[in-house]
Amino acid sequence: MGILDIFKKKKTEPEFPVNELEKCLMQATSSVSARKDFYQKLLWNQLYVLTGGVSDAEQGNRILEADTTVQLVVFETGHIPVFTSTNRIFDNGIVKKEVNYLSLKGQDLFDLAKGATFMLNPYSDYRKELIPEEIASLMDGTIYDQIDDSEIATQKNEQFNKIFRNAGEKQKGLIYLDGYNRKALSKSEKLRLEESIDGFKECLGMIPDHWQAWF
Repeated sequence: MGILDIFKKKKTEPEFPVNELEKCLMQATSSVSARKDFYQKLLWNQLYVLTGGVSDAEQGNRILEADTTVQLVVFETGHIPVFTSTNRIFDNGIVKKEVNYLSLKGQDLFDLAKGATFMLNPYSDYRKELIPEEIASLMDGTIYDQIDDSEIATQKNEQFNKIFRNAGEKQKGLIYLDGYNRKALSKSEKLRLEESIDGFKECLGMIPDHWQAWF
């Protein structure tokens, strides 16, 4: 080893992301709109699952024949570990030796193991549990309607919170409790108070059972 090697930055972890699916997985953790791309790529991209041991004669790349039985590795929790790339198998050094794996499209995997619960990238910082109901809605396409509904709800909540905060800000210095008696409100203060009340009314129109907006 050359002397300069001591000062080189050592790569201790596999690169992440290494493909578009992993990129979408990262984005989906903070963006509702990115989840559609993630699920689409999850369905059509190659995924990797660990399999039981094989003899030396069976090692190497092989094409599975029809009706081939495959023994998938299952965690004690009942989750089937599945990975977005072979790099993810070795994240954080948990798996320290070569392992047998099977590569197939997400759609084929989920069809092969119907009703199973998967853990996507279980050794990585970016991981996700995939439950049977979620996979079923992904396979029949209804999950995209659920994402749309979730995005609409998120936008509505953001709008509500903005109006509620603004209404509260307009009240500052104008309303006092515990019998405090202050001088009469000026014209501009009355206008602020009216705008505040209108804001809270708008909040109640959006979420009628939001009790804070009643006060």
